Amino acid sequence: MNNRLGRVIHYIWEMFPPHILVLAGLAKFFAVYLSLQALHGDGPVFVNWAGISGAACLILFLLLLRVYDELKDVEADIRLGTAGDPRYKDRPIVTGAVKIEDIVALRWTITIALVLLHIAAEPLVIATFLAVFFILWLSFKWFFCPAIKENLLLALVTHNPLTVVLLLYVFAVFFTQFPGVTLDVTSIILLIVGIWMPLAAWELSRKQRIPEDETDYQTYTKILGVKIAPLIPAAFILIAVVCLASVSARCGLSLIYPLILIAAAAIAIGGYLRFLFFPTSKNSKLQPVTELFILVTDIGLLLAIALERGVRWA
Repeated sequence: MNNRLGRVIHYIWEMFPPHILVLAGLAKFFAVYLSLQALHGDGPVFVNWAGISGAACLILFLLLLRVYDELKDVEADIRLGTAGDPRYKDRPIVTGAVKIEDIVALRWTITIALVLLHIAAEPLVIATFLAVFFILWLSFKWFFCPAIKENLLLALVTHNPLTVVLLLYVFAVFFTQFPGVTLDVTSIILLIVGIWMPLAAWELSRKQRIPEDETDYQTYTKILGVKIAPLIPAAFILIAVVCLASVSARCGLSLIYPLILIAAAAIAIGGYLRFLFFPTSKNSKLQPVTELFILVTDIGLLLAIALERGVRWA
């Protein structure tokens, strides 16, 4: 595409497919937002324009993180793609379908959109937005540090907690809509950890290969070995199941959601164990089973709350 808008649209479609990640962002926001309401008390849960605006901002935050990662890793991505690494060789920045200047322009467009969405927001939401934006910006600058860029485990420890930072924004939207509400600290921790762990599992599951498929690209199997790397996302999945089953019970929901969650976890962990015992190129593709679990985690939780408690527009 010869114009910037066309190139940016192409980039978003390839690297942040709206039909997948916009829906995922909506599901993530409302799974947490409705859960907080269900933990607060009995009766139906509520959706309003503030919640929809908050969900839109969460999606923009996720897109901004994608853009930050692109700018942070552009040189390494081009090098790996040029060398033929299958994860990178078809990326728009490698093929030349998009330019670095286009991604920079997209970054500023997202930033302006986020600012505009918060002009009339409540003070708590504005303060949380500024804090979240600053932390994400620090990650964009700080994670250029060679010590982090060149150490996958250190990158995991520093990058992955950003999920919790984004969840705090959802909390701010909730507490603005329900002032004076007090929630049990244990319930909040269970919800945060339960929503966070599947994303941690996803991060580990998408970077695993058999020795014959390894390239200069750092993977968890290269660092930890095929016998250990698949077990870590399996542990994260189990933690998520325990936490979210507890959240479901505290929300007064039936056993339907926990049972579906356990089934999805069994599929994901089964995929990890298959790779562990039968390490082949085909079995190393662990990302799809993890994404299925994430889908069940978020959409399943919000649907369980909506169907069992009822939803009203407020």
